[in-house]
Amino acid sequence: MKRNLVFLLCLLASVWSISLNAQAPFSAETEALLDTLEAAIENKSQYAAQREREASRLKVDAAKADGLLRIAYLKRLFENYLHVQADSAMHYLDCIAAMPEMVADGDLKDYVRISRAYIWTVRGQYHAAVGELSAVDKVRLTPEMRLYYYRTMRTLYGWMANYAEGTASAEGLLEVTQLYRDSILTMPQAESSRLVVMADQAIYHHNPDEALRLSQVAIRADDDTRVFSYFNMAEAYRMKGDTEHEVYFLARTALHDIRSGVTEYQALPRLAQRLYESGYVRLSYQFLLCAIEDATYCKAPLRSFEATNLLTIVDKTYKSQERMQKRLSYLFLAGLTALTLLLIWLVIRLRKQMRRLRQARGELAEVNERLQGMNAELLEANENIRHVHENLLLTDKMKEEYIARYLDRCRDYLDEMDHYRRSLLKLSKAGKNDALHRQLTSEAWVEAEQKRFYADFDHAFLSLFPHFVERFNALLQPDMQVALRASAAEAKRNPSERELLTQELRLFALIRLGVCETSRIAHILGLSPTTVYNYRSRFRNRALCTKDEFEARVMAL
Repeated sequence: MKRNLVFLLCLLASVWSISLNAQAPFSAETEALLDTLEAAIENKSQYAAQREREASRLKVDAAKADGLLRIAYLKRLFENYLHVQADSAMHYLDCIAAMPEMVADGDLKDYVRISRAYIWTVRGQYHAAVGELSAVDKVRLTPEMRLYYYRTMRTLYGWMANYAEGTASAEGLLEVTQLYRDSILTMPQAESSRLVVMADQAIYHHNPDEALRLSQVAIRADDDTRVFSYFNMAEAYRMKGDTEHEVYFLARTALHDIRSGVTEYQALPRLAQRLYESGYVRLSYQFLLCAIEDATYCKAPLRSFEATNLLTIVDKTYKSQERMQKRLSYLFLAGLTALTLLLIWLVIRLRKQMRRLRQARGELAEVNERLQGMNAELLEANENIRHVHENLLLTDKMKEEYIARYLDRCRDYLDEMDHYRRSLLKLSKAGKNDALHRQLTSEAWVEAEQKRFYADFDHAFLSLFPHFVERFNALLQPDMQVALRASAAEAKRNPSERELLTQELRLFALIRLGVCETSRIAHILGLSPTTVYNYRSRFRNRALCTKDEFEARVMAL
């Protein structure tokens, strides 16, 4: 069961991994830019509508104007449609050619001829474009018109070289393109435009680093030529083999083209080719469809030809990938269904196991409860045995201690009696009857012997029960705490005569030793039975426990 589950999970993970890794991702910035470009293509009709609204305003202004002002509006309309719709551009160029000012204005005639050649170039009619440009009198061209002429010639031969790529004539066309590029650089123009041409020239000479440097300077110099600098940077990175940056700058160029509303462009088809090579088949397919649609609308056959050739290859891969995605989806769905059924079966099995486990836990809890009861009984029995054993050991120790002290005390008492007898005999022999009478009537000797008896009892008891006072106080309320008469240091200086316990402590010390009768306690301590009874009552009343438990706990200290 576990092996089947692991197999299904691995299979689903593999399918998911294949679907995710169908393309090798670029950096996050490039991915975001591609998403932005895709969204712009989906909304390209809005950009086209905006460009058309600007053209409509120009048309209204042109209809109201005449003379040179009308020609200026018609030029702007021509430039508006040049990279959008070639037929419309040609229409407004014909309108300029029909103006009366064409008769006397040679500069305007050159403008119309060169512009018409540019439209033929966009349409892919290169022979007609060459014919138009050959008819231009280059000697009488103004510097501005000469620059326009050189740029058109460079575009014409550059596109012809692209169209003839792979043929024997391509190299010659590139050399002619380079000649006109050099001619452009001899003309006065904006610095940003010059930098763009210089970067293009560096690419021709296979110097991508110089092209990148010049393009970066051009970007900082002017925003109007930025799109050309982006394209040059993409070409430079292509020469360096840096696909990541090539795709990034092609995407920036294509995004500018789409947002400008133009339909004749070079960046988007090249971007589609790079994306296809990098595994982005879906994006490549969408971008090529957009490029073909725009090129067809603009009537730019070269752009349409480039995109269509690539689309044939991409379309096969795209459809194959779609079929693979469908198969993977079916496989994923089948695996998911199997996994769902397996999970349902596992849930049912788990519920049965859980019921059995709950029953086993209940039985185990009962067994544990019984074991705990038995353990508690065993612990209690062990504790009782331990207490009995300790009491036996303590009783033996008490017997040994008190027998030794009893013998010592008897010997000392006999010595004291003998000493006392001799002192009285001396007084009798000396005839000192008064002194003898005072000795016999004095209680000092008895009091001294009683103090020695108390001191000896205190030391003997505390040696057997060193923590008796602390534990005894723990049974009492705070205001009934009892302290020793002397500290341990004071007791060491004269241990034979120094009393340690108070009379109350001695009373309960006797109870701890098993002497519980009031009369015996009174006899041993030399107190009246009433005093002993009062002591016992007072402490029982101020104990933390009940009266009946107090003396039982004292005996257990």
